[in-house]
This record gives sequence, structure tokens and C-alpha cells, in this order.
Amino acid sequence: MSDIKVTTIVNDILQSCTYILEKGDFPGVYLIDCGESEPILGHVSQNGKIVEGIILTHAHYDHIYGINDILDKFPNAKVIAGEKTLAGLGDVNLNMSYLYTDDDYIVSLSPDNIIVADRDLGLNILGETLECLPTPGHDVNCMTYILGDKIFTGDSYNPLSPVFTKWKNSNEEQALFNEQMIRQIINDRKLTVFPGHKLDEQ
Repeated sequence: MSDIKVTTIVNDILQSCTYILEKGDFPGVYLIDCGESEPILGHVSQNGKIVEGIILTHAHYDHIYGINDILDKFPNAKVIAGEKTLAGLGDVNLNMSYLYTDDDYIVSLSPDNIIVADRDLGLNILGETLECLPTPGHDVNCMTYILGDKIFTGDSYNPLSPVFTKWKNSNEEQALFNEQMIRQIINDRKLTVFPGHKLDEQ
């Protein structure tokens, strides 16, 4: 069983979730998605940690809008995401920030900050291997991640609600296929699910 600790932050916008991953004496933490920056910075400061990486499930604004604040504080942090998610960070039409704010939200990354997530990444996160599963459907750029006995599904799977597929870049057929795949992996490997939005019991 993984001894990675997960702290959940439920964000103001659409109750999206940011997950802070940390483990024992490791000095760094990793984020799964990045909404409200203030509680993230408060947590790492209180615990004497640094943000080493931000792992993104997709590029929609409610999952990314704290990134610039975090990189201002931790400029060496890596942003780990699929190629289409990385493209969406710099495009308001893809990240849909125009639905939530009057200001265009753009994340400009240095190549030194970027790690492209794919199935063969094999990245070591807190002493464990990060598994990256492309799971398009909710959007073309969705990615699901497995770390130890935990799965972070973004908006590709939520045990309490169907995948939302009404955006212009959604694909209902892909969403249903990947939802079933994720559910099978969860059952086969007895994984704990951390979805992209608040569960009733959180």
C-alpha cells in the first residue's frame, strides 16, 4: 500500500479539486490540478515543503487557474501534462477561461518547466512510478494518472456522476469507452479514486 498522503482542496470554481501529494521526508510536493493558489501555498509553507511539480488532468480553466501563482513562487516546478493540455494552457479558446473571467488566462511555460505525459513516461513521483493514461472524451486533452494505489481521474471519471460531454471538443463515445476502462482498472487493482470535482462525502 502506498504511503503517499493526499490533501484535498475543493476550489471555488465549480468545486474542482486540487490534490496535494506528499510523502514522509520528501521535501517536495506534487499537485494534481491547480485551482486556488492560496491554500496550496499555505499548506506547503506550514509544512516546510516546496512544490516540485504540477500534474494536469486537462486544460480547462477550473483545473489550471492557480498555476501562474504557484510558478511565481516556485519557478523550478515542473508542469506534467499531455501535449494537448500544454497547448491549452496558452489558448483561451481551449482552456475556456473566457467563461469565468474577464481576463484572458494564459500560462507561458519555459521548456525547462515542461514534462510531456504519455504512457511511457515512467516518471518517479515521491518514490513511485507515475502511470499516465490518455482518456479523451470530456475533452480531447484528458489524462488519468495512477500513483501507487491511487487514481486521479480529472473529469474522465466520477463515481457519482456521468462524464460531461457537451463541450465543443467533447466526444461522448470516447468518454463512455474510457469511463468503462477506468472503472475496470479501479476494480481490478482496488484503487482509491480521486476525481476532478468534489464528491458528496468530501
